[in-house]
Amino acid sequence: MACEGDMFRATAGVNTHKGSIFSLGLLCAAIGRLLQLNQPVTPTTVCSTAASFCRGLTDRELRTNNSQLTAGQRLYQQLGLTGARGEAEAGYPLVINHALPHYLTLLDQG
Repeated sequence: MACEGDMFRATAGVNTHKGSIFSLGLLCAAIGRLLQLNQPVTPTTVCSTAASFCRGLTDRELRTNNSQLTAGQRLYQQLGLTGARGEAEAGYPLVINHALPHYLTLLDQG
């Protein structure tokens, strides 16, 4: 809790870790589900399983009209940005199509 307080003070009250924590928990749950089903655990299967858990999440959580909008809800309503929820619901396309291939290329280069 003290660390969370430090983060809020350093970021002027913005939870900069919420999306990371959400994604980590979701990906761990997806791995657990795949292991339970004796399915292969690969980047693609993990991300697609996570996406199946999140079907409809963006609409359910970001299309709200209450007076206390989160930063994510405001960005979605103003700019259409879906953030961590949208990436998860889409199966982490930025990870699968860009970040992971780039990372693997760098590993190959030493």
